[in-house]
Amino acid sequence: METSFALDLLGRSASPAVVLAGADQIDRVTDVLTGDDGTTEALVHGEPAHVVTWVEEQPLTSASCTCGQATNDRLCAHAIAARLQSLGLANDLDAAMMARWLSRIAALEALSQGWKGLADFLLASEAADEPAATQTVLRDVVTVDGGINVARALVGRASEDQLSSFLVALAEAHGIDGLTTLNAVGIVAAEELVAHLWRPLDDRAPEANAAALLRVIGSVRHTVTGDEDRRSLSWSLLLACSAVGGLVAGGHVAPGAAAEVILRTELDSGDATYPWIALMMDRLGDGAPAVAAKMRVLLQDQDSALPGALPAERVARLRAEIALAIGDVPGLVDALTSWPGAPYGEYLTRLPRSWSLRPHLDVLEAARSTGRVRWAPGWPQHNPHDSDGPRLIHLVHDLLPHHPMWGDVAIGDLVVTLARLGDPDKATDALRQHALRLPDQTHRHEFIRIWNQASLGDEGEEMADEIFGSD
Repeated sequence: METSFALDLLGRSASPAVVLAGADQIDRVTDVLTGDDGTTEALVHGEPAHVVTWVEEQPLTSASCTCGQATNDRLCAHAIAARLQSLGLANDLDAAMMARWLSRIAALEALSQGWKGLADFLLASEAADEPAATQTVLRDVVTVDGGINVARALVGRASEDQLSSFLVALAEAHGIDGLTTLNAVGIVAAEELVAHLWRPLDDRAPEANAAALLRVIGSVRHTVTGDEDRRSLSWSLLLACSAVGGLVAGGHVAPGAAAEVILRTELDSGDATYPWIALMMDRLGDGAPAVAAKMRVLLQDQDSALPGALPAERVARLRAEIALAIGDVPGLVDALTSWPGAPYGEYLTRLPRSWSLRPHLDVLEAARSTGRVRWAPGWPQHNPHDSDGPRLIHLVHDLLPHHPMWGDVAIGDLVVTLARLGDPDKATDALRQHALRLPDQTHRHEFIRIWNQASLGDEGEEMADEIFGSD
């Protein structure tokens, strides 16, 4: 690894203050030894002395120290000192390069103290009941990154409410209010904000990130209108949903708070040609069932107040996604049967593989009751998947958006499912009745193939002759 690049990475592996403290201890490092397995050990003298160990192929993420302060993503001062000594021995680190590097780290420490000073001003001003202090600081820092640095300086000193309020103000200062569309600058700001907030700023108060993340979800969803926006905006939307879902699942955020924002946003946003609600619910992860349950209650409460111009398909999609997230199969079936043109095939494919065959059959029967079963040579088309949800939705709506089997279902799916559930008579009747409606000789081969796949007995050829005529 090039020495200057190695120094740059080392400088980012801890706070500037820790890096400077490590540089001050470089003369205490002795016995830097690398074994045949690529593991290096170094002794850092002091009271007490400490031993630092790392793997040469991954010197930063593999480092450990007997002081117990080195982690996978943050080094301690002893590890910094040992790594610097190792670089000097192996790469002839010259004094001029070292001096330039130290001056940069010192400048970063000065910046760090500047952020801390702004945080001090903010806390003191709030204590003095000066309400304009937050806006003053946000004008000073200008950028999202600057605001996040002040927020980091508030961690451990501000209350959860204070940190949350500051992050919300930071979002709103860049046009991310959760209620309106974003301009080009706001889109970039949303991406930057999510990149910082998808993990808690304060591990002791992870809920402090939630309100700002919900504003990102609202504003980005208001901005997207079709699949042409997917590449530029979906990253921010899905990562924010994933973070909020984790907070809900961890008990840090009330499901109702997330449900209210997501439902209001979905109902108020402009028509979308892409099923964003499907992606959002999927990315809520373990938090999705609780959020969906609250969304259902809220939706029922405002049924009479739904905008008359709201497309029926959009409301039906919303109901179906809520039911799928909750695991409510009757609710899913009800949403699909009341949805003209419902994509039965899509939802069959998206049923979790861990579910039993019974929900699969319920959706298939719903499709049959609405006349959405067809001959489909090459079935089965709709095997449940446990793959990445957004990737599956991308397959349905981007790669094969007009494939007929995302809407209709194959008669073979229905027949084989009935047989696997131990009802061969019903499976036989379903196949026979379907064939009688479309007794075209071209379907004979498919009829026999389904019969054999479902193991319905030895009478397949005889029944085929009865329906289609002999070959």
